[in-house]
Amino acid sequence: MIEREGWRVERARRVTERLQAALPEHERFETLVIHADQANAFTGPGRTIFITHRLLDQLPDEAAAAFVIAHELAHHHLGHVPGRFARTWPMFAPPPVSHERERHADLHAIELCMGAGYAPERCLIALQILDALFLACGDLEASLGAPHDPEGDIARRGYFPSRDRIAHVEAHVAAYRSGARIVNLLATERAAVDRRRMTNAVAAIGSIAATAVLLLFRRR
Repeated sequence: MIEREGWRVERARRVTERLQAALPEHERFETLVIHADQANAFTGPGRTIFITHRLLDQLPDEAAAAFVIAHELAHHHLGHVPGRFARTWPMFAPPPVSHERERHADLHAIELCMGAGYAPERCLIALQILDALFLACGDLEASLGAPHDPEGDIARRGYFPSRDRIAHVEAHVAAYRSGARIVNLLATERAAVDRRRMTNAVAAIGSIAATAVLLLFRRR
């Protein structure tokens, strides 16, 4: 069921408009408040962000709500969702894995929030609440990570541990204030991936060539 009136609807509307104030109308998204048993927010193809009433009830102010909504907007802006901003990846270049996409969305979300005038410390309360929820239900690895298998645990969950997510955003706040932007970070990361791919390709070609030469000499 979609809520049509009340403080939750008004808060979601105000936050969504404020986050997108600098965008033209045709690039803007709307946020709908839905009734659900879980505290959650999500999006998909189209121009709609969904946030549950239970999640809004747990967020103390507009800044915390802004980070949640901005995170979903970021998935669109960064091309993670089919639609207007979707990106095509170069041939043989896999898109970023899920936990990297989520990290990128967090970083772009805090940029959107700060650009809209929200205090980043208040925005981070959204992730701090998530961390508290993990601890309250006894999921220590979701909060702190899995010391015995950190990379595997992150890959299975599709997210970095909540403490790491908070640290990533805090570091990006400082970088953003010094002029860093997610688009530049992504360009740097893609360039590094391209260099590794080229190095591996050259090494593979060299290995094939060496094998071919060896076989040629054996035949002689």
